[in-house]
Amino acid sequence: MTDFAKGKITAEKLVANSDRYPISNLLAHFNYRQMLANLAPSDAGHEALQLFRTKTKGGRGDWYDAGIAAISAQADVLVTADGGLIERCDWLRARGVLHFK
Repeated sequence: MTDFAKGKITAEKLVANSDRYPISNLLAHFNYRQMLANLAPSDAGHEALQLFRTKTKGGRGDWYDAGIAAISAQADVLVTADGGLIERCDWLRARGVLHFK
């Protein structure tokens, strides 16, 4: 990550090397989807929009969940009792974005 902080790794290289930077990649997927879900009208019917929409104003807990899941990108298993986080992870796993169980 120090190379990224020093500007030696561009955003394009980061995206192109998702296997080398799994935490950054997964955090970006979570945050991008949450941003889109929160920008769409609340009555938008697409499943993913409802799944990634933050539950409270500011969605503080949802942003923490995204960080926890992203850090787990280097693990084989994520242990949680948070049903919403499990649903989001299952949705991303079905699309090949994450690989832990």
